[in-house]
Amino acid sequence: MNEIWISEKLEDFERYILYHEIREIKYRAMGDDGSLAHRKAVEDEKVFQGDQKWERLRREINIASPGILKEFAGISEGTFRAIMRNRPYYSMEELKK
Repeated sequence: MNEIWISEKLEDFERYILYHEIREIKYRAMGDDGSLAHRKAVEDEKVFQGDQKWERLRREINIASPGILKEFAGISEGTFRAIMRNRPYYSMEELKK
């Protein structure tokens, strides 16, 4: 419980992922349920706004939230659900299919 595993593909983003996870653990320790703790941690991530590497991580198709995909790519809820069902993607060609 509370171990953080980061795939090699996301290793460049370790700083941001760990920040989020530690913030989420903090909120859970303060009594928030997992969903609320996650939302608060996402809000806390805004300290990285403008950081190009963090912005790239937010758009990573294998982990992006529905809100991010709708905001940046204009993806509908149905398309997002289809993307979720078929994650992970290893290439743009695989995603297009």
